[in-house]
Amino acid sequence: MPKKRKSKKRKSRSKAQPIKLKIETQTLHSIVAVLLMLVAVLVLVSFTGQGEVLQQINLFLTDKLGMAIFLLPLIFVSSGLVMLHTDWKWAKPNVLL
Repeated sequence: MPKKRKSKKRKSRSKAQPIKLKIETQTLHSIVAVLLMLVAVLVLVSFTGQGEVLQQINLFLTDKLGMAIFLLPLIFVSSGLVMLHTDWKWAKPNVLL
C-alpha cells in the first residue's frame, strides 16, 4: 500500500500592497496647479541664465522648442489656472487648447 503524503500547507505570501492615498480630487487638482505654476516660474527664471542649473534648463528648452520657449510659462500658468477652476476668461480650457 502506498504511503500517504503529508499535505504541506503553503504559506500564503501576502504581496506588499501599494500605498493608496485617499486624497480628494479638489486637493489633487490644487497640488497639480501649484506644481504647474512653480514650473512656469522656473522657466521664467531660467531666461536670466543665472547659475549652472538655470543655464542647463534654458539650453535644453531652447534646443527642443526654439523661440516657442517664450510661450511655455504662459501655457504652464494657464494650465495651473484651469486646474484651479478659476473664472477668468483666459483660464478656460477651450482657451488653453
